[in-house]
Amino acid sequence: MEFIGPARFSHFDEKGMPVGKRVPLPLVQIAATSLDQTANTRDMIRGMLAESPAEKEFNLDIGKGLIQFKDGRPGRIEPVTSSSRGLEGARPTFARPRQKRFCRGRRMPIRSL
Repeated sequence: MEFIGPARFSHFDEKGMPVGKRVPLPLVQIAATSLDQTANTRDMIRGMLAESPAEKEFNLDIGKGLIQFKDGRPGRIEPVTSSSRGLEGARPTFARPRQKRFCRGRRMPIRSL
């Protein structure tokens, strides 16, 4: 959704419902300790996009390691290692931690947005 969909708030329509807009420079990073560990997620995304209506509609170049727009528009989905030195200067537009945290005194996971 972050890469090709309306993931940001734009305005409210005449019925008071929120309307979304696309991210101007979507940079989606699949992070793990090593690049090999990103393979499952990367392959799942490639499988969902390859030969789908989205591939043609958004003019996607679905490579083995990188997904980007064929027409040169900025934005990509890329695997990265979670080393802080290797990611200096990168500006991802969305990040969601995968770790589970628990409420104090409860066994209920806290959901991150």
